[in-house]
Order: sequence, then C-alpha cells, then structure tokens
Amino acid sequence: MQGFDFAYRPRIMFGPGSSARAGELAMDRNATTVLLVSDPGVTEAGHTDAVASALRAHRISVHLFTGVHENPTLAEVSACAAAARRHGPDLIVGLGGGSVLDVAKACAMVCAEGIGIALRPGMTASSRPHLPMIAIPTTAGTGSECQPHAVICDDQTHTKVAFATSRSLPEAAILDPALTVTQPRRVTADSGFDAIVHAVEVWVTKPGNPLSSLFAGEAFSLLAGNLPTVLAKPDDLDARGLVQLGAAWAGLGIAHSMLGAAHAAGNALTARYPISHGAAVGSMLPAVIRFNSEDDRVRARYAALAMRSGLGGDVSALLERLSSLWSLTPNPADLTGFGVTAGDVDGLAAEAARQRTGEFNPRPVSAGVFRELFTEALTR
Repeated sequence: MQGFDFAYRPRIMFGPGSSARAGELAMDRNATTVLLVSDPGVTEAGHTDAVASALRAHRISVHLFTGVHENPTLAEVSACAAAARRHGPDLIVGLGGGSVLDVAKACAMVCAEGIGIALRPGMTASSRPHLPMIAIPTTAGTGSECQPHAVICDDQTHTKVAFATSRSLPEAAILDPALTVTQPRRVTADSGFDAIVHAVEVWVTKPGNPLSSLFAGEAFSLLAGNLPTVLAKPDDLDARGLVQLGAAWAGLGIAHSMLGAAHAAGNALTARYPISHGAAVGSMLPAVIRFNSEDDRVRARYAALAMRSGLGGDVSALLERLSSLWSLTPNPADLTGFGVTAGDVDGLAAEAARQRTGEFNPRPVSAGVFRELFTEALTR
C-alpha cells in the first residue's frame, strides 16, 4: 500500500455567491495590491468586474491581466509575469477556467524562480517565496485550483509542459457554482469530461494511495451522477455545485497521485489539432481502459470504481457509463470526427510517448502502445 502526506491546503470555500467573499479572503492574507488574472470571455460575462469590486470593497488595489486564452503559451505567462513585476502585487487572484488558473500559478512561479522553471517538467523545490494565490474557477473541469501544476504550451511546437514547485499550490480556492452558469454548453461538457477522466486515471495510477483513491472515487460518483443534469438543465445550481465539487476532488486526487496514458495521448492531440483538452482526453479514455484492463489487478480496480458508483461490478459497466456520458456531449464518436487520419498515428504516438504523464500509467506505455491506442480510437 502506498503512503501519503496530507496537508490541509488549499482552503476551500464553496457555495453559490461565494466569489463575493474574495475580498475577505484577500484581507485574511493582509493583501493591499492584487493582480487579478482572467480572460476575455470571463470578463465579458461580468465576473471579472464583480470580483474586482469585491476586492476593492476591502480597499484593495486591483490590477488586471486578461490576456489568457485556451491552451496558454509561455508568451502569455511571460506577459502576465511582466504585469506582476510592473504592479508589485502581494497576492494573485486567478479567475477563470483551467487555462487562467494555470497562467496565474505559472506567473507566481516565474516571478520567484525565473522563466526557466517553465521548462522543467514535474515538481521542483522552490528556491524563494512565491506570491500567494487565490483560485476562483469559472468552469468545472481541470481541478487546477486544488493542485500545484501549471500546464503551459511551447509557443512554437505547442507541446504541453506540466510544472510545479513546492510552493505553487494555491492557498485558497473559491468554488462558486453560479460562475459556471455562463459557460457555453460545449465548455460545460468538455470540462466536465476532463474531470471525469481525471477521476478515472487517478483511481488506477501507479502512485495511487488511499487518499487519492478517496478523492477520485467520490469525484467520479459526483461527476457521473450530475453532469447529465447540468447538460439538460443548465440553471440547476445544485447539480452544477456537485459537478464543481467533483472537479475539485479530482484535482485533489491529482495532487496526491498523478495521471496516465489518456492524458499523454490527449496532450499529443491538442498539440496538433484544434481539439479542446477535455475532448481529447475523453476520446482516448476507453482505449486506455481496455489496454490497462489486460492487467488483472488494474481490471479489478476499474471494476471496484464501477461498483462504488453503483454501476455494477465489471469494466464493461464502467465503459458503458462513459459511452453514455460521451453521447451527451457535442463531440464526434471517434477521432476521425476531429479530422485525425491513420497517417497521423505514428507522429501522435511518438509525441504521446514523450509526455511525462504516461510514466504514471498502471501499465507501461511506449510509442508502439500509443500507436495501438490511437488506431483503436480512430474508429471506436
């Protein structure tokens, strides 16, 4: 059995309207100047102004950086870090989806450690204090608010690097399901599926332990049980809140374990095609489950997840539930629907094999294995 080391961080504040307490949390950290990191969509929805007002109500000076886009690049991180150096904040607030939260985390790391930290995959010991961060997600998917890694793309190759330091975990997270209501339906579906893949991969990953399993199991139950309601009834705040909690619990699972082959393959896809992260990893998950299930121990773990979630006690029940959930999204049934062809498989497989997340898959993966996985996902 794997051991673990559990520290109660981040502080998690949950509930509709809780984002109005951002100023209160900032005051708890004696903040006087905040860099509020957001994106154009969140700003257009009015959330950026609302959180800025909540901060200013506590006499906190607020400076904005809203130049974040999906699959953010090192250039965006550098621009955010330049804004931080220019304004001299004593706190960073990230308000947005996973891309925004990752840029906010990366900004704090770069300000402390230099841009070289962004080129060092995995966890690095911090050499100096970081700016503290409050994370306020406006989507329910990445769980970035509850784990230390930032995932950033190389500007030229679009290859993703996940990096973190021993001080990059947000100090606090505000989970306000009301903020997720303004998401487009596709974002709701893809981010929700991203969280589902997190839960399933954490459940079986090699560094998994009782704590990561606790979070992953509860995350999967919440997500699989409530995402259909959110997609059918977008204004159902109770269901949205449970999906948001599921995404956060999956993020805590990642923080105490890691991910696997579906994410390695998904990162290869997003580097080459205009596919959202959630759609990419969701497309690959069934093939990865079938591959991993060739190991009897891993197959038993998947079956235990299905049983825990009331689906029955075998892998086929889990796959059927995932297929049912996928059918509710606007995504095509297989990779060919995204424009992927058989001629692309070798290049995708080589890139996936270079991804660090594959190291934590419960069965060893190689370029040859990924070639088989992509081929299967072309016509699943």
